[in-house]
Amino acid sequence: PPLAAKPEGAEEGGAGRRPVILRGPPFAAAGGATLRSSLHVGCAWVAMDIPQCILAHLCRYLYAETTRFGGLSAEQLYRLFLVAQYLEVPRLAALCERQIKVRLGLDSVLPLLRASAKDGVVARPVQDACKHFFLANYNLCTELRECEALDPKLLCELMRQHNARAVAASGQCSGQPRNGGGGTTIRPPP
Repeated sequence: PPLAAKPEGAEEGGAGRRPVILRGPPFAAAGGATLRSSLHVGCAWVAMDIPQCILAHLCRYLYAETTRFGGLSAEQLYRLFLVAQYLEVPRLAALCERQIKVRLGLDSVLPLLRASAKDGVVARPVQDACKHFFLANYNLCTELRECEALDPKLLCELMRQHNARAVAASGQCSGQPRNGGGGTTIRPPP
C-alpha cells in the first residue's frame, strides 16, 4: 500500500483525506514510483507498512526537525530507527539509536537483539548496543526466559564473547601473562 495518512476526523473517501507525499531523491531511490501529474511532479509513493504513530513522529521530524520520544516504546523507537535508515534520514536514525541505548533494559534487550539480528546490516548499531548490554548484564540476561528464543548462532557468539572477557579479566587480575608462559623466550639455534 502507498504511504498515506488519513487526517483525524476525515471520512473514508471524503475531501479531508490527503496522502502524505514524500519528495526528493531518497524517497524515489527507496523503491517508490514517481508520479507524473501536474500536481505531483517529482513526488514518490513509497510502499511501506508504517504504523500511524511512527509515521506521525517521522513527519514531525521531517517538517519541524523536532522529536518527542517520550511516548514511544523501545519497539516503536526501533521501528522509527529502521524507517529513518530506510528513508536515509541519518540524524533521526542517530537520535533513535541514542534513545534506544538510553532505554535499554532487561525487558527490552532480548526482543531488540532478536529483531536487529533479523534485520541485518541496517540494524547493526542497535544490535551492537544490545550485545554490549547483554554482555555487561550476562548473568541476568541468561536467566530470562526469552533468552531461549534467541538464534543459536547468536547465543553461541554471545557466550564466546562472555567467556573471552572472563578469561581476559582473570588474566589481568592475576598478573599472569595470557600466553601462559613464565616469560622465557625460546630462540632458534644460530
